[in-house]
This record gives sequence, structure tokens and C-alpha cells, in this order.
Amino acid sequence: NINEGTIQTWAFIDSAIKTLGTNRYIFRTTTDSTASKNQIALYHGAGGNWVFHTSDSTGTNYTTAAVPDNMSYGWHNFAATWDTSTIKLYIDGKLETSAVNPVLPDTTGSYYYLGSGGQNNTHINTALDEFELSNTAKAASDILINITPASYNYNPFSGTIEMWMKPINWDSNEVTGRHYLFDAHNNDTSKDRIALYYDTTKEIKFDVYSSTGVLR
Repeated sequence: NINEGTIQTWAFIDSAIKTLGTNRYIFRTTTDSTASKNQIALYHGAGGNWVFHTSDSTGTNYTTAAVPDNMSYGWHNFAATWDTSTIKLYIDGKLETSAVNPVLPDTTGSYYYLGSGGQNNTHINTALDEFELSNTAKAASDILINITPASYNYNPFSGTIEMWMKPINWDSNEVTGRHYLFDAHNNDTSKDRIALYYDTTKEIKFDVYSSTGVLR
């Protein structure tokens, strides 16, 4: 929903993120993978700020809400909300910054990136968990639910992927190759990979590869 929504996730913050010196994205959607057109993005900026950014189809008209990164190492909860009146950035359930009368996208994005901006050197390079993208701007009271950073328990060996999507028209020209709904890997796409996708076989597939490249 380009007029309102919420991004919320847990992210593990360490020294590498704080010293990377370039924009590192938790989430980014845009209509142009190499430019900031029709963008909604949450990232750690090169200047050391956490940034929530929205822009229109030109990419030159935009709104940002930014806050200095003064947080401790460990797990933290991030939430960014937007509607036609305000964009807001919460960290650990606390509203850290906001901006009014935001510039919002003119259309929905063609590209969606989780843990990356879609370009070289834009990966967040850390663990994310419990990621949620919704089409309503959550109230502060809803964001506060279950925010317990000190006791958050991350398990990298089990998890769930859940999402809504429009029906697939298998007979259209859209299904010409493999289309990923979710794809997580560490640069080598044959190892340590979790992928949910569909292709011309008219099947939705879920693949899990081990660290040695064994398909589970």
C-alpha cells in the first residue's frame, strides 16, 4: 500500500554495521533498482544514522526521518510506519523520529529487497528475524507489543515464511523463468540457502541448502 504501511523487524546490531561506511539496507522497495524512484527504504546510512526514506517517481523528491545510531550491540526491534500525513521510525518500541507531509511513491515497487538494497555493498550483513511488511500504519501501542530486546531469543535453525500474494496467471507471459518470493543466501547460491519460488513448471517450490550444498 503506497499510501500507508508498516515495516517491522528484529535486527542484530554489531560493530561491523556501525563502521561499514555505506548505506546498508534492512528493507528496500523501488521501481528502479539503481535509483531511488518510488522508494520505501529502511537502512543504516553511511553517515552513521538509521534512516527511513520515501520518494516519488522522480527520486529527487523525497522525505527522510533519521536518528543517530547510539544503540548498544545486540538485538533491537525496528519499526517504520508511513501514511499521507507522517512517516515515523521506532526503535525498541520508542518513537525516535518522524517527518510530516511526506513525499510518497506514485506507484508500487517492482523490486523488493530484504537485508539488501539490491546493489553491491548494500547488504546489511547481519541476522534479521520476525520481519513483517503490512499495508496499514500501525499505532504505537501495536508496535510496543512483545518488544523485549534484552530477552529476545533468536533461533537460526528453525523458522517460518508467511506472506500474501496475488493469484499467479500461469498462462501469461509473466511466468517466463524463476520468480523468487523469498531468497536468503550468503553470496554462494548453492550453499546455506533458503528459497521460496515458482517457475514455468507451474509449481511453488521451497528449497533449503546446507553449508555443504546438500539440498534438503
